[in-house]
Amino acid sequence: MKLMERKREIWTIPNLLSMFRVILAIAMLWVFYQPGIENKRYVIISMLVISGLTDVLDGKIARAFHMVSELGKLIDPFADKLTQGVLLICLLSQYPLIKWLLLLFVIKEGYMLVMGKKAIERAEQNEGAMWYGKMNTVIFYAVMFLLIFIPDISYAIANVLIIISGIFMFLALILYARKYHQILAEGTMSEGSCKR
Repeated sequence: MKLMERKREIWTIPNLLSMFRVILAIAMLWVFYQPGIENKRYVIISMLVISGLTDVLDGKIARAFHMVSELGKLIDPFADKLTQGVLLICLLSQYPLIKWLLLLFVIKEGYMLVMGKKAIERAEQNEGAMWYGKMNTVIFYAVMFLLIFIPDISYAIANVLIIISGIFMFLALILYARKYHQILAEGTMSEGSCKR
């Protein structure tokens, strides 16, 4: 009976959509490095739009039909981060400044993985993405969309866009770090008061 319930929790529509986004991100990387594909940037943009639509859809379905699962809470952000990482890798050879954005991205996501896990364990709940995290994501995708869709954009404009994305990414990292520090500090204080 428990096995059936577990299977039902895994094979939900939101989880399948998130898994589809993981496959789509890998396919996006493959398309980018295939020399024979015509109108490559339009194919990648189309895949990116489909990924974005399924991201919105899986969240709405999960909340509307009470299909929120622990697995979904892991796969959904993983699909997001994988897609973002793939986009940065795809643009790495075209825009030298992207390597610094990729480095910041790896630092931010690595930090959030470790500290976010500790904060969730301490608070015993996952509040999901904060407004500054969502803002960072919107800016990031807007910049990536422009860089892919307008391949002949000037380096000066491209660099300004990359720097803007980097500023919002760094801001999100700082604000998340502050939030995690507060959660962990409150947990430490409450543990101290319990010991007394």
